[in-house]
Amino acid sequence: MKHIELKTQKDDLFSKKKNNLSAQEDMQKKLDDKIKQGELKLDNLEIEYNALEDEAKGKLKLGDKAAAKRMLIKQQKVIDKMRQIESQLAMIEEQKMMLDSTSAMKDFMNSIKCSNEAIKVKSCSCGLSIEDLECMKEDIKPDQEELNEFFKDYEKEGDDDIIDDKLAELEEKLGGNECPEKEN
Repeated sequence: MKHIELKTQKDDLFSKKKNNLSAQEDMQKKLDDKIKQGELKLDNLEIEYNALEDEAKGKLKLGDKAAAKRMLIKQQKVIDKMRQIESQLAMIEEQKMMLDSTSAMKDFMNSIKCSNEAIKVKSCSCGLSIEDLECMKEDIKPDQEELNEFFKDYEKEGDDDIIDDKLAELEEKLGGNECPEKEN
């Protein structure tokens, strides 16, 4: 009976995950559609901007400064609309990034949760408790410190050899111009 209950709980978990995933995908699609619509509006406004500029030039060539000024005023309004749409697009892009970030954080938290559950299951099945793991950690600590010291000394020795080689190269380059030896 418990086996059947566990299976249905798992199925519920997976179906919730699918629903959350589809809701997130739907939101991503909506944001992408809004971005496409905004870019299309920007393209149309840019065409309108250029047409108004050409029209203003034509009016100015005909000597109609008042009409040219009206065209430039309309052009300025188009610029304002373009700025408004660009700021809206920036906000939508930010929402998209926040959605991605939230999704990544959710996945990260789920993996931590699964890891914790796996550790609990593993420690229970092995007969180990957290206190036992802490004791094992304390037992291993001196060996770990010894290894760390060994590698620190090894690393220092390797660096000295490299530096000595570079110093010898420099001395060879100097050739006959020997410098008096000086120790630090």
